[in-house]
Amino acid sequence: MAAFEGRKPIVPSTVAVTPDVLSLPFSPFEPLQRRYNAADRLTFHIPLNDAVGATLLGRLGFSPESYLAFNQEGSSTSYRVDSFCTIRDATFADIASVSSLHYQHVKDQLATSQFISEPKGAPDILGTTFAQLIENGQGLLVAEHKGTLVGAIQYGSFMMPDDGKVRRLPPGYAGVIEWICVAPESRNAGLGSALVSEAICRLRILGTNYVYVCHGTNNRLSTSCFWNRFNFTPHWVTLEYGLI
Repeated sequence: MAAFEGRKPIVPSTVAVTPDVLSLPFSPFEPLQRRYNAADRLTFHIPLNDAVGATLLGRLGFSPESYLAFNQEGSSTSYRVDSFCTIRDATFADIASVSSLHYQHVKDQLATSQFISEPKGAPDILGTTFAQLIENGQGLLVAEHKGTLVGAIQYGSFMMPDDGKVRRLPPGYAGVIEWICVAPESRNAGLGSALVSEAICRLRILGTNYVYVCHGTNNRLSTSCFWNRFNFTPHWVTLEYGLI
């Protein structure tokens, strides 16, 4: 399965690639690039154990950017930092602080993030996103220490249909964790683990069949070891090819 992504909305596409394209004097993706000339990258999602696909895409110039990992065991290690801070549901009054926290977190974890190219507008854009999450009743938790927000995490759930189509997500009631951020001065104290633990607990109460995360391969602030402690196991990998 492939998706052509960029500055415009994602455009689904199917691309057949055979070994002989490696000897072509031009890119086999040039027609797509001409058609979607406002896009900045081409993205492929492949199963983690697809060694042939990964090798072929690597030779074409693709590099791994992220992977999809699942917690399907129904349990996780519990982490608490009650003496350090309080974890609670976010309110509209928290939006500005959460936006600033996440913007700083993204700057620290990935220097090439889309937010860095638009530093003046990024917090406002994030604020609108977080406001919509709260308004729609989706889970947004914050960690508070002495009246100051020092961390946040977003979680949600939805039903994935069992219709026989090939998807990265298995059928069932899916839970997702994203938008994790911790203030620089509060990192390495177990706060991120406590936020993830609380989010998983709430998703299990909702009756989800599994929980998934999409983890950046170059994320300096969390590693595969961090997610392994919660029984997350990688299943899919995303490879990208920069067009500009």
